[in-house]
Amino acid sequence: KTTLFFAGLFGIAFSINAQTIVNTGAGNKHVVLEEFTGTSCSNCPAGHTEANNISTSNPGLVHIIAYGPSNSSFTTPVNGATDFRRPFANAFYTSSYCSPSSGSRFMPSAFINRKLSNGDILQSRSVWSGMATSTLAESAPMNIGVKSTYNSSAQTLTIDVEVFYTSTVTANNNINVMITEDNITSAYQSGSSATAQNPYVYKHTFRENVTTQQWGDPVTGATTSGSLVTKQYVFDLSTAIDPITIAEAEVVAFILNSDASNKEIYTGISAPVNGGQASTGVFTSVNEINNPIKVSLFPNPSNGNVSIIINGENTNKIEIFNVLGEVIYTQNLGN
Repeated sequence: KTTLFFAGLFGIAFSINAQTIVNTGAGNKHVVLEEFTGTSCSNCPAGHTEANNISTSNPGLVHIIAYGPSNSSFTTPVNGATDFRRPFANAFYTSSYCSPSSGSRFMPSAFINRKLSNGDILQSRSVWSGMATSTLAESAPMNIGVKSTYNSSAQTLTIDVEVFYTSTVTANNNINVMITEDNITSAYQSGSSATAQNPYVYKHTFRENVTTQQWGDPVTGATTSGSLVTKQYVFDLSTAIDPITIAEAEVVAFILNSDASNKEIYTGISAPVNGGQASTGVFTSVNEINNPIKVSLFPNPSNGNVSIIINGENTNKIEIFNVLGEVIYTQNLGN
């Protein structure tokens, strides 16, 4: 049985109900772009724009986390700005870790899969795009899938993570899971244009860490080719530092090499948290089906008519959801 799920007003995402939520075919790496940004940082809006441009140019392949570490003067709220500071991000933004070669820190800046370049992990926005492009061309030794289910009455978010190894990995691996929030309007952001920066919209903002350890939770299962690792987390949203708008929340999951000094990230994935519908929180791929099918959607993204071509011998069903996660259309297509 193949079920296509559609989510969002302006973009289309699809997932397949199968044995797993993770793609089991060999593929390339996804990019995890960890941005460091502030509320009193005149150049940070340009960094925000660059990160979003990279994501837009590579839909579904670039996953952004925007940190506001408290060990930076740029993140101190001014003029009534929202306080995005999280001490959790401080370990990433220490000079001994992010810039061991130069010993300097700056904003806007970012990690691209925590790769070392010129001796440092922290990179200026001029190289983000190039590093992202080269990373996307690299083969990934594993794939990662994530599904999130929101329970509004219990105020809990259940997150299922699956990692499927397409190659054998001998290094120790850790899994990280974080919650971000999009489209947060702050009262203030410094910049050259007061009109443009007040109010200012913050995107992909880090809200909470879900995994129990700073550098992720160890993978305890086999990491040989063909192995599947599963983990489930339940996060109590009532314990969040600030209330999280569920309609704007995303879950970002990634897997890293915990043996490497820079804790380089192999690959990652992100999924929206929408209205309690588990299906809208699944992002995976179509080539995990035992009898593969071909799905084409165009134009994508779209805010109007969309053509869907399905070639295969499975029983197909389409469900379309609105942004609240409510089913607004269902049709059984047969074979």
